[in-house]
Amino acid sequence: MRQLFLFALVFAALPATALTSVELYETEIALQESANADEQARIEGMKKVIIKASGVREAISHPLIKKAFERSDDYLAHFSYDQKNGVRTLKMGFSDEQVRALLTQAELPFWPEARTSVLVWLVQEAAEREIVWEHSNSTVLKAIREAADRRGLPITVPVGDFADVTGVSVSDLWGGFAKSVGQASQRYPVDAVLIVKGEGDQLRWTLYDQKPSEIGTSRQEIVSGSSVGAESASHMINEVSDYFAGKNAVKVASRSSSSVKARFSGLNNPISLFIIENKIRQLSSVASVDVLNLQGTQVMLDIHLLSSQKEFEQELLRNVPVRRLMTASEFKPVVDDVVAAVSEPDLNASSAVSTATEAEKAQPESTQSPQAVQSTETLLQFEWQEPVAEEQPAEKTENAEQLLEQGKQPSDA
Repeated sequence: MRQLFLFALVFAALPATALTSVELYETEIALQESANADEQARIEGMKKVIIKASGVREAISHPLIKKAFERSDDYLAHFSYDQKNGVRTLKMGFSDEQVRALLTQAELPFWPEARTSVLVWLVQEAAEREIVWEHSNSTVLKAIREAADRRGLPITVPVGDFADVTGVSVSDLWGGFAKSVGQASQRYPVDAVLIVKGEGDQLRWTLYDQKPSEIGTSRQEIVSGSSVGAESASHMINEVSDYFAGKNAVKVASRSSSSVKARFSGLNNPISLFIIENKIRQLSSVASVDVLNLQGTQVMLDIHLLSSQKEFEQELLRNVPVRRLMTASEFKPVVDDVVAAVSEPDLNASSAVSTATEAEKAQPESTQSPQAVQSTETLLQFEWQEPVAEEQPAEKTENAEQLLEQGKQPSDA
């Protein structure tokens, strides 16, 4: 019972975020009229899952991935049959653990489910320029949505109500008046804004990879591009998805081959420890977490990695409310006894040296210096940013404090 209480308590205190959780492993494929229709559908479904989970379109051409398609049924977690628009379909759910293990074996990246949500402002020019709203029948908007769904890119389209219509004009969007667009976009809980201008079969687009409140008020690199042809919407979404996948995906190693020690300060209440440890364990770049030391408002963690330290730090700062206190420093453990013995003066040893022969003195010294023997480990230091949460009842906080004093983790309760 206490375990359930702590589980609920931890997630009640987690901060709200605009990042959207994308379903990576579920797909639905129309069945063809053929003898091996199910197998073809499984392979097609697995291809979609691999592209969506890795963020890499070329991943399905990897030799190891292609070999896995031959036994696609081994990766299925569940499946069922359905009807869609009069066509029989196969609905499939693939095993997240097996898919991620396959990506690891192929040394392909993994684009985590928590992804940047993008607000799409689309302006099309026909007889006149007009903004395309959420419920529009625009074929371009339909193509954008389908492409975004294939890539696992969460998008939002403005609803077109009174606030939208009065908040931004066609000229603001077409002319690229960033501040006006940013202000009009603030009512939507998104992480980035994409402005798309359509003329015939050509799309020109500008991506602001920042919160709407920061657009036009802070310096930020702007990503832009253009595409022409019947597949212009798909090409645009692919480029935007490739950008975010390249920025946020984690390439994991085949095993947890390294670890890093990290000190987190600013843990002003017992709940903070439970939250931060839980969130770090959920990172795609982390294999496991051990608590080394807890003192006052600081905790030292030993974090075993599935990726490089750089990728871990990037994912940590994106997903956990902490800020870096300083760049990575060198953590030096206690020097081994053998080093201490070398570094301390020894009268007997000095006497022996004074009676050594000239031949012995000519031999090169084999004793290592303390600096050579002493090992070093990277120590990262961060400060916890307390999330704004509802005040917890006093008795709940006391229960958490008692568990912490007893040295128990949530799983021990």
